[in-house]
Amino acid sequence: MRKKDEYRDYSLRKKPITEQEARFFFDHYYQDRGMLKWQGFYLSDHTAAMKQEDQTVQVVPQEEQSLALISKRLKLSWQYQKAVVLQLREISHDNVLCQLKGIVTGYNEEKIIIRSNEGTLHSIDLEEIRNVGLLKKNGS
Repeated sequence: MRKKDEYRDYSLRKKPITEQEARFFFDHYYQDRGMLKWQGFYLSDHTAAMKQEDQTVQVVPQEEQSLALISKRLKLSWQYQKAVVLQLREISHDNVLCQLKGIVTGYNEEKIIIRSNEGTLHSIDLEEIRNVGLLKKNGS
């Protein structure tokens, strides 16, 4: 059996560590941190609260656009798969205009289908849209 001092600095060793030496290291030197290592993990409630906090960005009311301009920008999103931000006439429970970011995946005369950044599909009446903004590649 080797002395403990022989294992002090593994970076100076030139030969590979054997399984017996590794077992000796874990038996005599390694100290499990126990619950300390789990403190870096977030609880699901905490991550949900952080996600909601990120989504509660103050929406600045944009000027209302004409139906022709809205249609033109929605067509660009659909045709070139460009991300857009829609500002709707609907007001959320926080008295803020609802806003949705995504790509137009389909349309007809009265509605559009938009896939949000989270991957969900939304069907929206054209009359509910008050402003359409084209987003840059980075989503802002």
